[in-house]
Amino acid sequence: MSERALGVTVGVPFDVDFVAPGADYEWQLTVRPAGIELISRIFRQFSDAASGDTVLQLFHLRAALPGLHELYFVLKRRSDVAVVQNEIVVIEAAAPGSA
Repeated sequence: MSERALGVTVGVPFDVDFVAPGADYEWQLTVRPAGIELISRIFRQFSDAASGDTVLQLFHLRAALPGLHELYFVLKRRSDVAVVQNEIVVIEAAAPGSA
């Protein structure tokens, strides 16, 4: 399991992005606290010389409440229940105008 952190401002949209190894794989947001809103999820397929076809997934989100929020993502094949990879993204949301 890996973890990363992002600092954001409440009310300002932000993106969390992932690369998936091919069109049959996708990242899923499995745990989203009430203080974080999912605006949209975008898939972009591209070819990478080293790994072949890959998919870039963007989760477009917005913090509705200040504080620390943990988002849990899993990578898996669409047709399978087995999880290939887990990632936690810790969001530190600050109120607008706070330093």
